[in-house]
Amino acid sequence: MRSPSRTEVRRCAAYGGLGLAMLCMAACPAAAGVYTLVTLGRPAGSTSVATAINAGGQVAGYDFATPTGAAEGFVWTSGRAVIGVYDGEDTRFEAINARGIAAGQAVAANGRAIPVMFDSHGGGFTPIAMSTTLNAYVAGINVHGVIAGYVTETFGQARGLTSHGHSANVFTVPGASLSTLGNAINDAGTIIGSDQASYAATSGFIYTGGKFTSLTVPGAPVTEPLFIDAAGDIAGWYSDVRGNIHGFTDIAGAITTVDNPEGNTTIILSIGTAGEVFGTYADATGLTHSFVLYQGVFHPIAVPGAQQTTITAANGGGSFVGIWLDASYVNHAFVGVCAPKQSPCTRLKP
Repeated sequence: MRSPSRTEVRRCAAYGGLGLAMLCMAACPAAAGVYTLVTLGRPAGSTSVATAINAGGQVAGYDFATPTGAAEGFVWTSGRAVIGVYDGEDTRFEAINARGIAAGQAVAANGRAIPVMFDSHGGGFTPIAMSTTLNAYVAGINVHGVIAGYVTETFGQARGLTSHGHSANVFTVPGASLSTLGNAINDAGTIIGSDQASYAATSGFIYTGGKFTSLTVPGAPVTEPLFIDAAGDIAGWYSDVRGNIHGFTDIAGAITTVDNPEGNTTIILSIGTAGEVFGTYADATGLTHSFVLYQGVFHPIAVPGAQQTTITAANGGGSFVGIWLDASYVNHAFVGVCAPKQSPCTRLKP
């Protein structure tokens, strides 16, 4: 079985915890103040998921009008949500760039998921034309409007997805006979993701300038990069030979394992410009919890009263978004903002 992508980790965490995932707003440094967690509400429906936050604090995600209804994409800007639904169909925003362009996928008239971009300022959609009839899933968008993601094939196989203008391009890592996943893209156009040459091994890759470079944690049968910043620093997770899941960072070419001591599964989702590391872990019961690691100290991130709190993305400057699960198993989108001139970030305000 191939490893779960960034999008799949977010969705599985939202609907059953990180353990299931393994089986299937000005920003500020993390140590500069006390985090305030703000529930964004449900702009149009009964449950909501925050998937991305840009440098300006705009939050992208999606919610559902009813528990069994279609998704509606949203972008929160300065406390106000703008709803985006492409052609009246299921629409999910998975990423947002510094210009306020959200990207995700929407169900087309033929029932297939197609990649779309949404201008949160003007409110208009731009579909990305595909020559394939496969379902598309978007994982990232950079400042130039170039996306990264993947298209699914039969039996869980996939090929990487990017774009040129308003047209989609599908790519495969040479030698990846089973699956190629694009998980993130930075403003320089570098895409990171994973490729699976056999059911026993999954390697990470870096795709830039038309060339692929392998990224594998030494000795790990599975390496899944999920995040890349402007400097080219990377974060994600890997599994060891016993199947245990560990987070990792690759900063300036140096790979470091990150394991939260409170859990048995750790995933790293982002690296901040101040050196803070954002991640999630699963406890012994499979419930998901989140943290910020700064200067060797794990600071827990937990919404008071939540069964689970899952960070899904951060903007690189200290602010982050996520999902918390209430006692009725309803998901709520939230944003975490670090209040300035207070130190350290070891307590939270509801």
